[in-house]
Amino acid sequence: MLISYSPQQAEALSSLPCLFQQLPWDRCRGIVHWEGGLPRAAALFPFVPFQKRTALCLFGEEGEHFAPLIAAALEQARSLGLRLVTTDLPYGSHPFAEKGGLVPWFTIRHMVYEGEPLPEPLSPIPYEDPWYRAYQDLIAQAFLPLRRAMDVPPHRMLPSVEDRFSCAQHRRDIFLSLKNRQLMGAVSLDESGLLNNLAVSPAFQGQGVGKGILAFAVNRLLAQGQTPTLEVLDWNEKAVRLYESQGFVTRSRRSLYRRDLPPKN
Repeated sequence: MLISYSPQQAEALSSLPCLFQQLPWDRCRGIVHWEGGLPRAAALFPFVPFQKRTALCLFGEEGEHFAPLIAAALEQARSLGLRLVTTDLPYGSHPFAEKGGLVPWFTIRHMVYEGEPLPEPLSPIPYEDPWYRAYQDLIAQAFLPLRRAMDVPPHRMLPSVEDRFSCAQHRRDIFLSLKNRQLMGAVSLDESGLLNNLAVSPAFQGQGVGKGILAFAVNRLLAQGQTPTLEVLDWNEKAVRLYESQGFVTRSRRSLYRRDLPPKN
């Protein structure tokens, strides 16, 4: 039996294996498959009014029973005004996802650094708020081709008060590489050892800036006793080659799916 999810079901669902990530149970919508008085599987998604995108999370043992769950959850998402639903599954083909209405999107590889400290030709500085506009424009330019190719809306990320506040909150984790007061590139690091948003200005590409920023990030994390890790799309072959040449190895892959939803009637 398929029924709509309610927070009262959270405790029962928490025992099911999750194919994606844990959720804010009290802010979820979705569909649950009950059988014999117990939940067998669920397709849930966080819902925030006025947002148009969400991530579908699947609970239960992988199998064909997910197809009607996914289809029902997508219809519920459409009725709530959502326009894009994505989901993250173990690497490989998942026919049940496509039968439920999801479309293969792209694959992500998780890479881990296995090596000694690298030669470090650059000395990036910590982010400060006066650099926000230049930093945001760098990130927007660097990720525009990827977001356009993958059709990630909006293709060009725009500055916002919220984004500026987030950068200020994480200013100790963002590092900028400068030359004559020009922003050449940047990288952000988190406490888990993940490298993120490694970007190089078009004006400085092909000059070893990306390699230099990567070396800085790797060495900083190693000095803190962390194992450097990163995630990259298989689509970004140039970046994959750079990371592999510097000592990163692929540990795992994940397959992402999406569904664009028409406006509700």
